[in-house]
Amino acid sequence: MPLNLRFYKPEAEFICGKNDPDFKSKLDFARELIEESITTDIPFSHIVFDSWYGSSDMINFIDEKGKKFISEVKSDRHLLVDHPVLKKKLWLQQDELVKLIKKHLWHKTRMVEYNGKLVPVYALSVKVKDSGG
Repeated sequence: MPLNLRFYKPEAEFICGKNDPDFKSKLDFARELIEESITTDIPFSHIVFDSWYGSSDMINFIDEKGKKFISEVKSDRHLLVDHPVLKKKLWLQQDELVKLIKKHLWHKTRMVEYNGKLVPVYALSVKVKDSGG
């Protein structure tokens, strides 16, 4: 349920484009909504967003606010994970992590219904390269 909304206007609709003082990016709006939720004491611990919002700046902003996020990850992102076989932390790309889960952690996945189909889900905490969080 949306608690607040912001209406995005693309830079092409501004005379000076993204340099217009009234222009705000989608990431600007996202930061405003998060900040407003915190200052108005809306209780929450996690933020859910799609992979487009997963920039290093946004991840750092969320981390600085003491919150966590749940998101898909773009395929070119490097993630610091605990390798279950090597017993050490490694930087892996998303596709390498998927292969690792299928080979060594499949028994820890759970099946969840999504769009009428059962899909395997495995949740973990990782550090995203080039971000503090």
